[in-house]
Amino acid sequence: MDTSMNTEVVMQISGSVVVLCQLGKAVGVRGRWGLLLAALFSGVGAGLWAWSTDSFSQAGAWPLFSGYIVVLSAAAGVFNLVNKTAEQVTLMRGTGSGS
Repeated sequence: MDTSMNTEVVMQISGSVVVLCQLGKAVGVRGRWGLLLAALFSGVGAGLWAWSTDSFSQAGAWPLFSGYIVVLSAAAGVFNLVNKTAEQVTLMRGTGSGS
């Protein structure tokens, strides 16, 4: 059994986490709670994978972390958080903005 967090594993975890986040969104989770829900589900998904493959080790820490970040990015997209963050930065006006 291959215990590396490769692209196939990340896609499997992402698919499950995205569906769970879509269910959360359907029941009314919005805003920052959506991001927290995505982070929680992503952590649980990556943690379950690591536990089921006995991959908790120092050598497996970086692949597990980077896989978690990819899964979290996919899950956060359910709540459109990536686009909203860029939009909020664009809408901010500082003292040197010329307006």
